[in-house]
Amino acid sequence: MNWSTETTNVAIDMTTGMRTGSPLAGVAPESRQLAAGDLLFSQGDRTFGIFQVACGRIRLQRITPEGATVTIHLANTGEMFAEASLFSGNYHCDAVAEIESDILVYPKAEISSRLRADPEALWQFAKELAGRLQGMRARYEIKQVRSAPERVLQWLRMQSGKDGVFRIPGTAKGYRGRGRPHPRSVLSRPRRP
Repeated sequence: MNWSTETTNVAIDMTTGMRTGSPLAGVAPESRQLAAGDLLFSQGDRTFGIFQVACGRIRLQRITPEGATVTIHLANTGEMFAEASLFSGNYHCDAVAEIESDILVYPKAEISSRLRADPEALWQFAKELAGRLQGMRARYEIKQVRSAPERVLQWLRMQSGKDGVFRIPGTAKGYRGRGRPHPRSVLSRPRRP
């Protein structure tokens, strides 16, 4: 099994909201500001676009018939979400701002036209979606490991290069900003008996 993953630096241009070289470059987003608790869309609403979190955090959730809330995904700064809406007439969940958030809205009609007109943009869009799906499957795999030390080791294996060596990217401060413990802090802690 190949445990390597490709690390890429993603540059977000907040004036256009798209990644440098993105397949959606040239599609002008509109900006929406949401207060904590505001809905961007509700399950069943007609789809009107896909979204990117310029800053903030959006929770995608469903409400069960019993009234319980099930979180499907948390979209953080820089992340796009609701891409499936390009192929659906209605949203399949609610999108709620967890904190004050600025959201870029990419109109469905414009994105669909862009992707239909430019096969290279469509191919790049599919590649980005496939990469994100692969990442989600990797996170699910790690969640299946019961032991916390084994989860850390599995994550390190998955982050290692083809040579089997794990290289710590960037600085410790920058790494903590990704919401994961820094490997140096995990590896330097004494083991409990």
